[in-house]
Amino acid sequence: MKTVRKHLRFNVDIVSHCNLNCKCCGHFSPLATPEFIDPAEFQKDLERIVYLTNGEIDRLELMGGEPLLHPQICEFIKISRDLFLKAEINICTNGILLANQTAEFYETCASKNVSIAITNYPINLPWDRIKEIREKHKVNIYLVNTHGSDKRLWYKNHRDLTGSQDIESNFDKCPWGNNCVILEHGKLATCVMPFKAPYYNEFYKTKAFEISSSDYIDIYKAKSIDEVLAFLATPINCCRYCKPTENELIEWGTSTKSIEEWT
Repeated sequence: MKTVRKHLRFNVDIVSHCNLNCKCCGHFSPLATPEFIDPAEFQKDLERIVYLTNGEIDRLELMGGEPLLHPQICEFIKISRDLFLKAEINICTNGILLANQTAEFYETCASKNVSIAITNYPINLPWDRIKEIREKHKVNIYLVNTHGSDKRLWYKNHRDLTGSQDIESNFDKCPWGNNCVILEHGKLATCVMPFKAPYYNEFYKTKAFEISSSDYIDIYKAKSIDEVLAFLATPINCCRYCKPTENELIEWGTSTKSIEEWT
């Protein structure tokens, strides 16, 4: 079990797919069929979290896939800030679509105090244009170096398809558990696996990853935020598929959808 957090911090993948498609993607986005979260469902789920937390959370990140692919991105920004007045709110993007966003998008980010975090991939971005946008609209845009200063490096998370790994030991050693909490369709999971591994099963027509209701907590059934935070700090059955001690730094590249990328 990890240390129970004082406040909730979580991510929402508002789209499942991506326009970059990194090999070994931890969210399995290259294997996902396009899916766009409904803003109405998003608002309902966030309202439930407001009820549980009294509106006190640390951070909310809008992610994907690539969140800027969502045609209603401004709605997600407005809903997020209107419900969580004090939280840190970020849009996590690869940056490719930034130069094509409307003035409304940037003005919404600025007025709602929502930052744009660009993950540092070894791709060419129009940095002069992005700087111009940042200065013009007074929006906070910053770069995230995922693995230090060397943007050529990326993670490959090795999986055990037999599900024979030690659950508690894995969770204790896992860098993602309770750090990359995901909200999806009214449920919270301590990491992406319970919600994203099914993309693998569907794409490769297998039942390699068995996900059950014990791998997440239903926010509409949870009686308190303390119950939620305790659950997120506890190992789940899905941990038996991971090999956190074998996480490998690799050179970034585009996915070929080879099964070896996720094993």
